[in-house]
Amino acid sequence: MCTELGVSAYVPVLSARSVVRLGREAGARKQGRWERVVEEAAKQCGRTQVPQVLAPLRWEEALERYTSVGVPGVMPSAGLAGSDARSLGDAAAELAARSRHGVALFIGPESGFDLAEEASAEAAGVTLVTMGPRILRTETAAVVASAILLDRLGEMQ
Repeated sequence: MCTELGVSAYVPVLSARSVVRLGREAGARKQGRWERVVEEAAKQCGRTQVPQVLAPLRWEEALERYTSVGVPGVMPSAGLAGSDARSLGDAAAELAARSRHGVALFIGPESGFDLAEEASAEAAGVTLVTMGPRILRTETAAVVASAILLDRLGEMQ
């Protein structure tokens, strides 16, 4: 669904609370499957550029990649749900104004990123936000957050 919306790349991340644990070989097989799924979705919705699907990265590797890319990042935090913290929509508008090259979106596993991961993301420059009072499933959060970000980036015009 995120491919249909216009997401340009996927970086699977193995975090502390990830249920699935993949070795390099299993990760490569999964990556091939994900690439086929993304390619089919791109064809189905008429996209001319197929989003990139990277090999699964450990949390630390993902943060290193994020900092090397040089785009702003945002992470919805389940711990902020229902609080008066900055919303994804408000943060997305500001981040979009700062970057013509997109925004990195961090979506956690079903139980969310753990506090240490959120702290390390924040230390790396990722903005922690709320998506309102609801706790969303991972696949729902990815679609909703992508739509909000792409809209604020002017990609939904």
